[in-house]
Amino acid sequence: MGTPKEISPKEIRKQKRYEAIIDAAEKVIFSKGLEDASMDMVAKEAQLGKGTLYLYFKSKNELYRAILYRAFLSLRRKFLAALKPEEVEGQGEQKKTGLDGLKTILMVYLQFYHENKDYFNAILYFQNDLFNLEDPAANEKVYLEEGIAAIELVIEQIEQGKKDGSVRGDLDAATAAYTFWGQTMGVLQLVQKKMIIVEHYHQLKAEQLIAQHFEIIVSFLAKR
Repeated sequence: MGTPKEISPKEIRKQKRYEAIIDAAEKVIFSKGLEDASMDMVAKEAQLGKGTLYLYFKSKNELYRAILYRAFLSLRRKFLAALKPEEVEGQGEQKKTGLDGLKTILMVYLQFYHENKDYFNAILYFQNDLFNLEDPAANEKVYLEEGIAAIELVIEQIEQGKKDGSVRGDLDAATAAYTFWGQTMGVLQLVQKKMIIVEHYHQLKAEQLIAQHFEIIVSFLAKR
């Protein structure tokens, strides 16, 4: 077995600068919005010359992809931490059913929305045209890896639930997972952007909509 390759001080400095640039881009893009943000603003925030910035990132879309990667990474790590089997005294690890796992993911997603609004919005508002998936040379798929991995966790819980009898056996796991994901994003977008109108005309609170969504999703997935 080979020994791990030692990272040179130069590579360490390069990685630190890469992360610092993304930090600066987050400040600019989260405060200005992607459309109004510019590479000049990011360079100024990062205290770098534009030439140096362009050595690391060729466009603000590439910077946004890097931010999106961070957002998905943060969300997936929260999913994984919450899905760990629980230790029960005298019984060892107690693995969740698939349906319990999906409830856990949903609760973590809601918590992520409340505690990480900027990252949530980064995930919410990215569009297909941010990625060129057909050109291998573009190497843009790497920025989506954590997002796909997060969806895969939902798929895994649905498959687990089908096996343990807690989730409907007739569901296609991938279709159900994207439905789960999309409907949750939609409800949270409604809460974020249109709640004043909803409250005015129907006297509903955000907590009511979120709780009802939770019940509808769980009821749809659960084996009867």
